[in-house]
Amino acid sequence: MENKCKWLDNFDEMLLWSAEDFLKKVTIPAHWSIASQNNIRFTINDISGRLIICSEKYAHDIGFNNFYEAMFKMPGKDYKPFFKETNYFIAQKNSSENKKKVFHYIYKANHNGIIYLSTSEPILDLKGNTIATKDVDLEVKPITHREVIEKHFKRNDINLVAPCLEDVAPIIPLTENEELILFMLIAGYSQQEIGVLLNYSRSYIVKIIAEGLCVKFGLPALSTKALIDKAVSMGYALFIPNKFLDVLNDNLNEHELLNKAI
Repeated sequence: MENKCKWLDNFDEMLLWSAEDFLKKVTIPAHWSIASQNNIRFTINDISGRLIICSEKYAHDIGFNNFYEAMFKMPGKDYKPFFKETNYFIAQKNSSENKKKVFHYIYKANHNGIIYLSTSEPILDLKGNTIATKDVDLEVKPITHREVIEKHFKRNDINLVAPCLEDVAPIIPLTENEELILFMLIAGYSQQEIGVLLNYSRSYIVKIIAEGLCVKFGLPALSTKALIDKAVSMGYALFIPNKFLDVLNDNLNEHELLNKAI
């Protein structure tokens, strides 16, 4: 009974703590052991965006020798941000903090181009106020990996006529929409699915393919299979358009869109 009363006394005192006190006295000690691990990527940032604590692996990725050096550093000032925050990310982050809900997002790392699926959850103090966010990252293997591409092509009877080289560069200039639609065709999306996911009519998608892509690749209009075949042989399957990540993010929590990309 005495121990219980002592705990309640401490609880009352903890209710008076500032966000900074709670992070230093509760959150950091709770994550100290896991932070020393080099096989996980996680970060905890306060509401201002300041990095409170992170894993050893993340600390190395942003240029520090260990997680202790990275503590209380401000991205953009003390180190280069790991990825560019899109409008989607900022909106979802704000929503997560306000509604106290978990959200998921996909991003491409600035320093190595690796794509990560991240889960972001709010950290609350004892009064229920959001004082920080915790993000845990999982590396995903997108469609650019050769074994996934080959499996898809065999299933859809598409010829893989050229090796997938990491340093191949597209040689036909495409608009942003052409690049995105071409990539989604390669990934196995139908014209109807592409239209739904991009909020375009199917007739618009058909027009892009017939009057844009097929013309630029020197093919008859609506030669979709030949278009995919030729684009793959030229290395276009290796390049994930940034806008495709936005499409994934926009649909991540509503559809099973990610299943086609991993």
